[in-house]
Amino acid sequence: MSEEEQNELRQKFLSRGYNSLLEYDELVAIGTIIYGDVKAVSLFGLTPKELFERDIRICARTGIEGVHDMKAVPCGLHLAEVIVERFPNKQVVGIAPFLGSGNLLYTTAKYTKAYDAFGFDNSRPVYELAVANYAKINFDAKLFYEDCANIAKLIRPLERSNAKNEVFFICINPPWGDAFDFTNGLRLNKTIPPFKHLIEMYTQQFATLSIVFVVILPEKVDEESLNELLSISSFYQIFYKGTRKALLILAPKSPSVNDK
Repeated sequence: MSEEEQNELRQKFLSRGYNSLLEYDELVAIGTIIYGDVKAVSLFGLTPKELFERDIRICARTGIEGVHDMKAVPCGLHLAEVIVERFPNKQVVGIAPFLGSGNLLYTTAKYTKAYDAFGFDNSRPVYELAVANYAKINFDAKLFYEDCANIAKLIRPLERSNAKNEVFFICINPPWGDAFDFTNGLRLNKTIPPFKHLIEMYTQQFATLSIVFVVILPEKVDEESLNELLSISSFYQIFYKGTRKALLILAPKSPSVNDK
């Protein structure tokens, strides 16, 4: 399909927002028109047909912007490799400040064998849908209807009795909105909040703990905004997996006392 058709379909579902649920044929359309394969929009290891058979639903906006299995699964596998290499003796805790469909948190937690997982979303419909869907797949995560800026306060990591033995991975995946189109790609500095701002904010909030950032990107990214994001590389070791613009995993370059 042409970029014009892809952009048109994307805008159609974005405009419906978070209160409108996708029908089966609409999810199929996203898979075939955007990705060329209906199975590309699988979630939680389930095909679109299986999702609807189990009454697992997704809203229009997260349906078009969500992290589907074709990206979530490789992300989970690569993240697990980095954590085993970099933090071999840590227990894993997963955090999704922008829960969305919930698939990225579910999949990364699964492959990293996280023993605790936290998800946040400031959209009431998205939050309630994630609670319902997680119950149907028996995924135990602590979910909050809350803004992304408040995650450290709610997790209260400094009061966790086991915090020094944990590594926290944080999924940086804010809604793309108007910062993305299939013609120009994703402008990382135009999302709300921008990617770099989120990484800097969470670096400060989790300063005493072991953290890894997971950044999911489309194949096409605005180069200037990508270079701006990579300017933090003086502080982080950057792992590229797959294509250069598919996945970034960032871990502190110098081990802290808590990493050992």
